[in-house]
Amino acid sequence: MKEQSKKVRLVHNPAAGNEDNDDKDELCQLIEDLGHHCTVVAKKDAVKKIDPETDLIALAGGDGTVKMTIMALLEKKLRFKRPIAILPQGTANNIAISLGIPLDCKQAMSLWKYFKLKNFDVGMVTGLRGSLCILSNRLVLVYSLY
Repeated sequence: MKEQSKKVRLVHNPAAGNEDNDDKDELCQLIEDLGHHCTVVAKKDAVKKIDPETDLIALAGGDGTVKMTIMALLEKKLRFKRPIAILPQGTANNIAISLGIPLDCKQAMSLWKYFKLKNFDVGMVTGLRGSLCILSNRLVLVYSLY
């Protein structure tokens, strides 16, 4: 059975990681090669004017891109929530590693057809040294974002 085409919003951070990372055009082409429609936006525009038809938000960047986008989505009052896919392109990629996402973007995308949605709790603790964002699944700490 052929996978149904999805409208994918690719949030791309060209400053993440190193020069070996795929650029936005290469990533978009990989997404379209899987039979999906791809729209690319810069990290700063991650949650601006999200098309109501968007099926998936793909984050191509590192832990900072993931944190910024998730926090912005939580603050935005969207009519419909959308799944997020991580395409690891950062230096450490701690979130992707913690979640078992392959560090190779093409391999990570190949998992989309077998995806299973997971809910995560997100919390923020503010202390003397600033804020700490915590992403957790079933109350087990997955990763803390600085």
